[in-house]
Amino acid sequence: MVLKGNYYFYKGPAGYGEAVAYYKKAIAIDSSHGHPHVRLGWTYYQMTLYSQYPSDVGLKKARDEIEKALTLKMTTADKHSAFRALAFINLWGFQWRKAYDEYQNFLNINPKQDIFNAFYQSLALGNTDEGIAIAQKISDGNPVDVLNLRDFAILQYLGRKYNDALQTCDKTLELDPTFDEALRIKGHIYAAERKPDSALLFFGKAVALGNQWSRLASIMTLPQVGQKEQAKTLFAGALSKNAEMIPAMARALTYYSIGETGNAMEWLNKSYEAKDFWLATLRVDPIWDPMRNEPGFQKLMKKMDFPQ
Repeated sequence: MVLKGNYYFYKGPAGYGEAVAYYKKAIAIDSSHGHPHVRLGWTYYQMTLYSQYPSDVGLKKARDEIEKALTLKMTTADKHSAFRALAFINLWGFQWRKAYDEYQNFLNINPKQDIFNAFYQSLALGNTDEGIAIAQKISDGNPVDVLNLRDFAILQYLGRKYNDALQTCDKTLELDPTFDEALRIKGHIYAAERKPDSALLFFGKAVALGNQWSRLASIMTLPQVGQKEQAKTLFAGALSKNAEMIPAMARALTYYSIGETGNAMEWLNKSYEAKDFWLATLRVDPIWDPMRNEPGFQKLMKKMDFPQ
């Protein structure tokens, strides 16, 4: 059952629901082993990153499964995977100290450099150059892994190495022309460079491949090409159609892009209350740059309590 679950898991977001069903069947057949709980927890984590669960719900489901696994029979490899998963869950949940402690736990099992440290250096510490350097070494070790390349491109974007990030996205698309995340990242790079026409082009390509976040990113970008009213109309339509699937942080960014600062700050606070995982990027992500001088944003930065 676990192998069937893995088959669907590696299909990406479209297969996560089937993967969950098979991992649960594996647990029902034999509840004494931790491995299917680790796989189930990691799937819940990925579903959260792809907005298939609200952050607070999804990360809790992921944590519960991983912590359950650690009470059961486990191989050393499974323990490593469990501690690694908890490190990421804590990182995106803004629990910086716990994230670092779980990182040390899995390093004690296998001291090999891991992409977690690249994200910790960038997101928690704001040390984007170190994060990029770590990701570079990992990518060089397996230059045809599109997920490694995706992470590398994200870290380059967060570090504002835009030309390098574009090149990494292009390498990814050479390996898999249908990898919508690379198209989405290119859209964000061009948006950060204030090249909205190019940003909209790549967001549109990503949307055509099913990337839902790019649909919202397109709405946020439209005011930059003088289409604020169209952005308002599209945003209102998105809210009326599927409001519960639009994270509070996305609402905050969209409201700010269409000039509704009061609503933006209100939803930014709601985003913190909901523990929207992408708030972990507040320190470094260029997407937040337009809001950085707002008093409400600066108050939130203090609440995030980033390590100094």
